[in-house]
Amino acid sequence: MGREVRVVAVLVAKPGVRDTLMTLIDGMAGPSRAEPGNLRWEAWQDRDDPNRVLLDEAYRDDAAAAAHHATEHYKAYAGQVRDLAERTVMSLVPRDLPQEAHSKAPASPRQETEP
Repeated sequence: MGREVRVVAVLVAKPGVRDTLMTLIDGMAGPSRAEPGNLRWEAWQDRDDPNRVLLDEAYRDDAAAAAHHATEHYKAYAGQVRDLAERTVMSLVPRDLPQEAHSKAPASPRQETEP
């Protein structure tokens, strides 16, 4: 089995189409979450700029991410989203960190106070 793949996309709605973009995103949630290789599919809307949305997706491995991109619901989404939003997409895999990075961080030294 391969490594987990995460996909993060930032979408910024083009003027006048935010509601249409949100409907498109809402329609992706159910079918995407139902895919066998999907581990997570969430949408987060920016508190300060409601035109900006972050999609946070996780897939079991590269094959599951590729299978997502081959679905009819993804193809329909991809065919529409370019007209609705500017987007930045990152496909991420975990970095191999040094072993000491996995251990518990040392506690900060306690400040002794004199009575």
